[in-house]
Amino acid sequence: YAMDAWGVDATGYVLKPYLASDIKKELNKCKSAPLPSSKRVIISTIPAFSLSVSGISVSIPSAKARELLALLVDASDKGITTGEGITALWPDRPNDANTQSLFRMTFKRLSDSLEDADIGDIIESKGNRRFLRTDMVDCDYYRIMSGDTEAMKKYDGQYLQEYEWAE
Repeated sequence: YAMDAWGVDATGYVLKPYLASDIKKELNKCKSAPLPSSKRVIISTIPAFSLSVSGISVSIPSAKARELLALLVDASDKGITTGEGITALWPDRPNDANTQSLFRMTFKRLSDSLEDADIGDIIESKGNRRFLRTDMVDCDYYRIMSGDTEAMKKYDGQYLQEYEWAE
């Protein structure tokens, strides 16, 4: 039974015989569970980058960490390598041990900022690639790319206007 429950992302389960208190306990778990991130995280790229959670703007104090998130949005499901990130974020610097360390520190700052906003799960690393979990965000760029005509109406030729690499 437990395996079946986990297979459908159950918050908990109750086996017979059960008490009313068992049911209340499981219902309380459901009430306190956060909404899925895909319902809460909104990323706008047109004309400029913005991030909000449940309607509240999220500030990312580090300008490079904020730009890294925009870069991850732009990369979509394919993600970016450390080298690609360095090329976009620091185009005048070589891809050496110092800039690789700088990139890791910037990703850590981004991760910490997102954790502070309780949305740290929208980014992840796999090997040398960094990803945005596109299934967990609502993004105007992704809606346009999927053919959403309402989202297309808002596009005025400007996309992530604050970043040179997005031209």
